[in-house]
Amino acid sequence: MTHPKHQPDRSQRSGTMKRHMKALTAIPLAGVLLLAACSSPGQEADNNDADAASGGETNDADATSGGETNDADAASGGEITVALGAAPQSFDPLASVSGGDYSYFYLVYDTLIEMDEDANAAPGLAESWDIPDDTTIVLNLRSDIEFHDGTPFDAEAVKWNLERANSEGSNTRDLSSIESIDVVDEHTVQLNLSQPDASIPLVLSDRPGTMISPAAFEELGEDYHLNPVGTGAFEVVEHISNESVRYEKNEDYWKDGVSLDAITITVMGDENTVINAMRAGQVHVASAGPAALAAFAEDSDFTIEVSDQLVYTQLLLNTGIAPLDNPKVREAISHAIDKAGINEALTGGLGKVAHQSFPEGYSAYNPNISIEYDPELSRQLLAESGVPADQLKIDILFFGGVGTWPALAEATAAQLRDVGFTVELVPLEVTAALAEWGQNGAHAALFTWSGRNDPLQTLSTLYGATGASNQGKTSPDGMEEMLESARTTYDSAERAEIFKEISALAADYHYHVVYNFIPRTQVFASNIGGMESHFVKKPDYSTLFLKD
Repeated sequence: MTHPKHQPDRSQRSGTMKRHMKALTAIPLAGVLLLAACSSPGQEADNNDADAASGGETNDADATSGGETNDADAASGGEITVALGAAPQSFDPLASVSGGDYSYFYLVYDTLIEMDEDANAAPGLAESWDIPDDTTIVLNLRSDIEFHDGTPFDAEAVKWNLERANSEGSNTRDLSSIESIDVVDEHTVQLNLSQPDASIPLVLSDRPGTMISPAAFEELGEDYHLNPVGTGAFEVVEHISNESVRYEKNEDYWKDGVSLDAITITVMGDENTVINAMRAGQVHVASAGPAALAAFAEDSDFTIEVSDQLVYTQLLLNTGIAPLDNPKVREAISHAIDKAGINEALTGGLGKVAHQSFPEGYSAYNPNISIEYDPELSRQLLAESGVPADQLKIDILFFGGVGTWPALAEATAAQLRDVGFTVELVPLEVTAALAEWGQNGAHAALFTWSGRNDPLQTLSTLYGATGASNQGKTSPDGMEEMLESARTTYDSAERAEIFKEISALAADYHYHVVYNFIPRTQVFASNIGGMESHFVKKPDYSTLFLKD
């Protein structure tokens, strides 16, 4: 039996497609704050990624793949510095819930299965796999691979990692259908499922399939997240918390195509600091917001990339606490947000207004979902909710001091206050905000959703009764049954229809407000090549090189 492959429409992939960069003007904060007053009715955001929404980002099919160059132009060796807006929340893939962590992971770790440019499952540390029946998956592992600490990557290491992914302390439940794991021989692992699960191959290309050294984890314990050990193209040689991570090339790496000797990722949340550092030659690659895009648009010393990605901005709602346990209150919030105005102000129009977790053209997209901006309807729904005006109080967590998050938070608060809410904004550092949302039950949180390799991962995490992003742990009638049906259905066309039904039910329940799909926007020094953009994956800097 062969596993069906999930294939998004080609128009939604960035790949190496090109387009000319729009001229951008950074939007002043004052303009954002005026959105609530100036917008008119009818105008149209783990598990979250602070860096992704640091400025303009979109889902444009004709993406510019910046920094991309023929390999013949590559010079072997050298080192570069990359600036990102947030530090890694954790180098432990099963503790991390930040989508921004993936770019840190890709350099040091490999996954059992990889995801190719068409978002299909492809060989990774498992060179092949077989599905002899609906409840059995056999992984055939590559031989002669070691972790950076010299311990072998083998079937016992795979079993240890996958059992840990299913343990109580894991932040993922994506492998819960694995009932037991058999080590067949040194390089063969058999997964025995409690039920059919069509998502597993692509799940194994994500966090649950990320292989860490069992010996390093057991030796380092709670300090492992500071000293990660994988099989990847680079080894972590220095990690200064909340400041930088330095990687050096793994000379024994099993793949070809790694050029650089070293990469340092430095944390820079202020866009002007990034611009100055790039102009001084201290930084060679950076995620770019509107100010950086404008600063470098006409500068021949730099290349700008604007590429598609499966990332959106959202306002997560805690459905388990008052007043958000009232469905009319949640629906009122959905109609109070002027997504089109915010998208124009914060992305210069590069983003695309969204109403669900999947973009148009993606196989799981439901064309029948639309939630219009209508503040009068919001006021009517609040009146019908029966909640007294003095109890319409909500606090909103957001990433303080990072990119355009403060502006987005102020615009959101202004629009909610306009229809009758009392809003308190709570700015926190990225990891603190994620922890606060996950542990202490805030009313709402402005985060991004950075997509997952299989659509079911997104839907289960956001809408399942035990989903990590479903803070209220509630769900409408029928949701759990539909999620289960998507898990056990192997036919890709049938799964796509189930995904659409789940999205419709979720939209009616108003778990969150989805603002806009945002593009990946990056700037490269002109001597950097090799960037391979991917619609679903986060930026992977392991393939970069210095041009001759």
